[in-house]
Amino acid sequence: AMGQWHQARIVVWGNRIEHYLDSRKVLDVDRSSDAFRKGVADSKFNDYPNFTSIPEGHILLQDHGHSVAFRNIKIRKLK
Repeated sequence: AMGQWHQARIVVWGNRIEHYLDSRKVLDVDRSSDAFRKGVADSKFNDYPNFTSIPEGHILLQDHGHSVAFRNIKIRKLK
């Protein structure tokens, strides 16, 4: 709900991305899948070359037209 803090956890293992929001899995996708590539092709990120296969780089934080704030962002490499 809006107006409250949520906890997100994003786990990336190779090409697999899992996104948890408030401990509930909301996304499980393989970046090499046709469905993912089509999703990116139909998105605002379609002008970024090789967006679906970039192995490392910057973290993208986005909003969907609403005021947002981020806090306590932690990144760690999993073994």
